[in-house]
Amino acid sequence: MKSHRLRLFNIKIMTLLIIKKHLLLFLLLFFACLLSAQDKAVQQSILYLKDGSIVYGKLVQEQTDYVIWELTGGDQIKVKNERIQSFERIPAEVQVFKTGQQRKKRGIYGTVHGGVFFSKYDNPWNNQSHAPSLNVSVGYRFHPWLAVGVGTGFDNYDYHLVPIFAELRGDIVSGAITPYYQLALGYGFTTKTVKDDFFRGFTYNGGWMAHPAVGMKFYTKNRNAFLVEFGYRIQQTNKEYDSENIKPERWTLRRAAMRVGMEF
Repeated sequence: MKSHRLRLFNIKIMTLLIIKKHLLLFLLLFFACLLSAQDKAVQQSILYLKDGSIVYGKLVQEQTDYVIWELTGGDQIKVKNERIQSFERIPAEVQVFKTGQQRKKRGIYGTVHGGVFFSKYDNPWNNQSHAPSLNVSVGYRFHPWLAVGVGTGFDNYDYHLVPIFAELRGDIVSGAITPYYQLALGYGFTTKTVKDDFFRGFTYNGGWMAHPAVGMKFYTKNRNAFLVEFGYRIQQTNKEYDSENIKPERWTLRRAAMRVGMEF
């Protein structure tokens, strides 16, 4: 019995060390991004040259054989028409950063997240394993700071849960690399898989769930973004036995979450 408790204690310590290590790394990235506010978003267009070059800025003046182009830094250059392959105007709902990355200020969005919910191993009888998770969501972005959507996914505890949730999310600063927030609220459904526990039949049932999170978003030049996220999953669940003489067991799972994903 003592060896079992010692093993659980050692596993718990190792898990906490892993979580703290990832949390420290995330906080360093988070504050580094807040301090680097020089990469402001600007409205501009794209000039594609025949030699493969891409120039960001805006068209100032167009003449018969050349154009005057203002670069993102404010300098103006003269480009001959014979060097120009094409010209693209950036839609009003899109922001272009000085380094070329783009983000949509409003419109439909979609996300895909994959990661792990880390167990604290504080209960030797229930749900000791880390839970892999895959979630997707879709919604509408009203502003870079505010988007509303719905989502679902697959969370693999000792049994399978399918969450259905509504979410709020948004960027925190204006930059090609920015911290962001996310809050999901919903319900986790299960297929009521019957198992044998000390020769007693029982079923797992889901319950309400919440998932607050913060993360780092890395925009790309094709208006997508890579996501790295640290959050906390709260999931209610219960176990009901076939026998009426045994009361249902109810508990709330609380787990730190590390996820990576893409936003489209």
